[in-house]
Amino acid sequence: MQLRREVVSIEKLLVEVIDVYQLIADEKQIPITSRFDQSCDAAVDSVRMRQVFANLLDNGLKYTAAGGHNRPHVPEGRGPNRRAVR
Repeated sequence: MQLRREVVSIEKLLVEVIDVYQLIADEKQIPITSRFDQSCDAAVDSVRMRQVFANLLDNGLKYTAAGGHNRPHVPEGRGPNRRAVR
């Protein structure tokens, strides 16, 4: 498997994935709210990162009871190259 790295907006990728899963979340009555403390661009394979975010969100929706909540969050990192998605 070859990675195709490019500088992309992590927020944009995450919002795209949230949009895909919004209908499922609505049906399960699980609100999805995202928060970005600052903009975050990273050199990643955007296809693979979408898969990672989709897996995280899918699992979150699968294992959250109706009425629960999913909150994707990109907090401010410590240092120029550190970011996390909670």
